[in-house]
Amino acid sequence: MDPLDTSTSAAWLPLYRSGNSIELTMMAGALEAQELPVRIVGGMSGAAVGAGEAIASGALMVPADRFDEVRSALLELMELAPGEIPEGLAGALSLDIPEGTLSEPVLDGALSDPLAPETEGLANATEDVLADSPPESDEPVEEPPRRSLMAVGVSLLWPGLGHMYARERWTGWLLAIGFGLLIVGTFSAAVLTGPVTLAAVYVWGLVGGPRAVARANRGTTPGPNLQLVLTAAVAFGIHGLGVLVTPHLFPDFYVERVHERLAPMDDEAAAREAAGTCEMASLSLKLRAPLCAMAASLLVDTDKPGDVEGHRRGFRYASMGCDGKSAFACAIKAHAYRHGLGVRRDPTKAASLRRTACYMGFDPACRR
Repeated sequence: MDPLDTSTSAAWLPLYRSGNSIELTMMAGALEAQELPVRIVGGMSGAAVGAGEAIASGALMVPADRFDEVRSALLELMELAPGEIPEGLAGALSLDIPEGTLSEPVLDGALSDPLAPETEGLANATEDVLADSPPESDEPVEEPPRRSLMAVGVSLLWPGLGHMYARERWTGWLLAIGFGLLIVGTFSAAVLTGPVTLAAVYVWGLVGGPRAVARANRGTTPGPNLQLVLTAAVAFGIHGLGVLVTPHLFPDFYVERVHERLAPMDDEAAAREAAGTCEMASLSLKLRAPLCAMAASLLVDTDKPGDVEGHRRGFRYASMGCDGKSAFACAIKAHAYRHGLGVRRDPTKAASLRRTACYMGFDPACRR
């Protein structure tokens, strides 16, 4: 027979009384660990204690036939001095106990309330608390579904907020921070593709927010690693789109930003940067012309007579810029012909190119 099964016990008696429900619960747990039968009446079970309920007092009940055994085990747990008996502990059944010290035993397995009648309502209150407590479940609590309209609304305020609302927090944070950095870079010389990339990221937030909500409601939200990979892939795609489209849609903005980037550089670095943009085959020659002229002006330099290779490259860039209708590039090409920098000296061609540059609006060429 299971020693903890008290349903067949004939009578139960109060062993220890206390107003501290937590104390009673801890004692009961320690005794049950020794496979001793014990019950709490008028106090709280562990679940009730965790719920934060407060019962004034209760009693530790044990079967009458094992009363002395459980009493001895409890005294050992308390580690008391020899002869010391704590308040609230009943005497042993083998002792001569004054009549009325212990409650009447209850037969047929029913429990008596040792503090009746004053605590009768307390035991009932404990049972009501336990009865009203929702059953524990291992199933996860379902969160309410997200709304696409809400994702669009918060994305209008700032890209990335819609993804955060849809629980794609990594994508949301990267998108929000990246948009902020783009704004700062667009007003500086750090980002050459500002208008296009800003618009693309904003649209990404508006369109991606509701799609993230749909994934969240289906339970298919990607993990953090996949969010990082997808976000990086889309970001590189947007950057490539900006590089291809910005010079055609916003040529003045693009050239102005390149000039701002080249200003703090030394001549060699600036020439290299401008030459790289001049040779971008994806851009039309007209768009490349101002940058080709800039590269040529840094390479066709009379102060560097020994830099033959640099002069040749500068002349080539000046020719490309002049073909692209850059008056400044035509003036540099005329300068190269006049001084024989990167090309055979030819004063006639130099004069013709100066007149062309003057007609195109480059005033310094008109004064020579």
